[in-house]
Amino acid sequence: SNSKSVPNTNDDKQQQQKKKSKKRSKKPKQPQNTPSSTTNSKDPNAPTPEPTPPPPPPGPSKEELARIAAEEARIKRENEERERLKKEHEERISNAVTTLTTITAVTKRHAASRENLSPLSLSQSRETHLKNKKDLKSDHKKCTAF
Repeated sequence: SNSKSVPNTNDDKQQQQKKKSKKRSKKPKQPQNTPSSTTNSKDPNAPTPEPTPPPPPPGPSKEELARIAAEEARIKRENEERERLKKEHEERISNAVTTLTTITAVTKRHAASRENLSPLSLSQSRETHLKNKKDLKSDHKKCTAF
């Protein structure tokens, strides 16, 4: 009967120490089936968790995007206008070259015509014709004789 009434001091001390150690290391218990609980850092075949990618850098604001879009549209319009003006300029140059070529050819023909119709040239042409007139008549007679 004595043994029941006397508490076992060793058991009491051990229980008190367990309670103190539990109070000191109160860690939240994780459920058994979570990925972190199944991963064993000592196990070489265990899958290593992938590092999370860094967050993307903050993009431009809406105002900046609108400003950039407006700038790109302005540059596009300027390039289109520049191309249109370049085509017009090339057309004008081509037309001018054609006009100058035509005028030059006409001017040369007029100069040749004036030279052929000058008084000196006409008198030389008449003299040549009169000299060749007899030969022309005889050639004509020979052709009609047959």
